[in-house]
Amino acid sequence: MMKACQWCLESFHAKVDYQIYCGVLCREAATKEKVKERARVASIRRRYGKNRMCANNCGTKLNAYNDSKICAMCVVNDKLVGKALDNIKDFFDMEDLT
Repeated sequence: MMKACQWCLESFHAKVDYQIYCGVLCREAATKEKVKERARVASIRRRYGKNRMCANNCGTKLNAYNDSKICAMCVVNDKLVGKALDNIKDFFDMEDLT
């Protein structure tokens, strides 16, 4: 019987009716993903009802879905900081030319 693998979506010939993965690699990958998802859900459930505040003491209350200990407003975007520093450097380099 031909079936589609529930992990990679490739067609395969099932050896038994209840086979849902084409092989060991897909089955192991799916199992690892399920374990990871269960752990994520468990950590979210542990955070329900807890009063979590941003670790930077900005006063922002964190929700249960925020895995980080820092709020979005306190997170520094390294790329933006790098661009800003490059702009400042370019600005001062241009002044040296005049």
